[in-house]
This record gives sequence, C-alpha cells and structure tokens, in this order.
Amino acid sequence: NNITILTYIIQSIFPVRFYLLHIELFYFLSLTLNYIQKLPNEILNLRKLRILDLTENQHFSDLETISKMHWLDEFYCFGCYISDNEIEKLRKKLPNCKILIK
Repeated sequence: NNITILTYIIQSIFPVRFYLLHIELFYFLSLTLNYIQKLPNEILNLRKLRILDLTENQHFSDLETISKMHWLDEFYCFGCYISDNEIEKLRKKLPNCKILIK
C-alpha cells in the first residue's frame, strides 16, 4: 500500500486556513483539543482525506461541511456536544463513513 498516513496536529484554528492550502494530500487530519466551531471551506479541497478527528472540540457544530465530505471513511467527534438527532442525520448523508462519538 503506497498510502502514507500523515498526522498533522494544529493547535489553533487560525493557521488552519493557511495550512489547508498546503496539505491537500493528507490522509488523516487531527484537530483535537481546539476551539473549533466551524471548519474553513478549504477543507473541502482535501479529497484524499479519509480520517478527520475533531475530538474534544466542545463547541463544534459545523455538520453541514462534514456532510459534504462524502469521501471520508471515519469521523471522530468524541467530546463534541452534538445531539443524537444531528448524528443520525449525518450518518444518513454519509452512509459509508464511520462516525465515532463515544
């Protein structure tokens, strides 16, 4: 398998806009323990991204952007306060994505 798994941990949401322009080949992106509420639109350019980890972003609520990322295999949102109803809607929009909340 020639896929290289790259892990990139960003400590603040502000550099995300800059870094997303340079990481289009990322397979795994971890943005844990931040204060992310909304993802920048540039994340939709990460078509190689398969695993997105937003663990412990308690105020994250941007499921609309996540629902557009139909290429995701796994989405981690442990510690994000997302309702069960919203998770079920997301699962319907991304049936091939494993959504892990607990």
